[in-house]
Amino acid sequence: MIIDGHHHLWYDIEEGGRLRRYFPTRQAWDVCMRWAYSGTPPYNKDPKALFARQLGRMSDYEGKYTAESLDYHKIDATTIFPVDYDATWGQPADITWEEKHTHVAELERKYPGKFLPYVNIDPRRTGALELMKRAFEEYGKFYCLKLIPGSGFYPWDPLCYPLYEYCIDNNIPVALCIEGIGTGYRMERFNDPSGVNDMMSEFRDLRVIILHTGYPYQSWFEKCCYNAAHMNCFIEMDSWFEPRRAVAHPHIYDNPEGLITMLHFAKKAAGAHKIIWGTDNAHGPSYTKETDGSSHKGWSAGVKWIRALPESAAKLGYRFTAEEAEWMVGDNLARVLGVKKDPAWNIPDKFGWRYRFPSPNR
Repeated sequence: MIIDGHHHLWYDIEEGGRLRRYFPTRQAWDVCMRWAYSGTPPYNKDPKALFARQLGRMSDYEGKYTAESLDYHKIDATTIFPVDYDATWGQPADITWEEKHTHVAELERKYPGKFLPYVNIDPRRTGALELMKRAFEEYGKFYCLKLIPGSGFYPWDPLCYPLYEYCIDNNIPVALCIEGIGTGYRMERFNDPSGVNDMMSEFRDLRVIILHTGYPYQSWFEKCCYNAAHMNCFIEMDSWFEPRRAVAHPHIYDNPEGLITMLHFAKKAAGAHKIIWGTDNAHGPSYTKETDGSSHKGWSAGVKWIRALPESAAKLGYRFTAEEAEWMVGDNLARVLGVKKDPAWNIPDKFGWRYRFPSPNR
């Protein structure tokens, strides 16, 4: 089974001659500024030229482009991550949190089994617990809770405790974005993987997925891998496989041997049963099926590379089996999300505590 462990579905909406933005306006302008002025001078791009059409190239309100590409690349399913960045940017998006989540729930019903939506909420949002409950209990089928600590909170912050407790009580995994080099998007101190370890020490029965696996810092990657030694923790690798914002790291097109060594480390530290493939990709009019994906070499490029690991890794003296490759490209995530059930993988006993040091404010 092939599942993309990290995928987004974004859109702007044109209503009455007005553009309603999925992201806060400051975020849209940030994207335009970095597009125009990153890289080597001379700076001859105009950020204002991109502003009105910034999200149009990857807008997929109906899910059409994503669904067609799933079929084309023979990918069985993909996660769908809504994004709550209102507090991150200090202003609300035009499209509300409720709209984003009711919309993605409708798409799950439209593409059952193919679209696996997560709930994303900033725990600092007023009424965050009740909003999250409403999504899981009323809007439709969601598979996981996603939090973005780099928005401005630590994973171990007691503000998050009620969300974690709900997830434990309802057998819902929690995915945490853990990556560096935010270029204004993320505040790195909140993303240090040590914070994930602190949280998991308190909530030992919570299933945790570490998204990005510390990208692009190899020191953070190693920390994330050791975090995944916790029996209920998993690592999702996306940008490590293909070049994205930073390319000064091994990936499948530049120094694949270095990436194989990293995967060998992850296997030794945590186990192949803890590694999840993802892309951090999105789809829209500018993504043709043949060349979509973060590297424009096709959505399934990473899958093909992982499936070739038994042969390519053997040349470096490392051992990966075909079965382990299948775990990484989808089976591991399917088990975490409950899409695929295998009694042999169940952990029947529980640690039994929620936190050892409750907040004095509780």
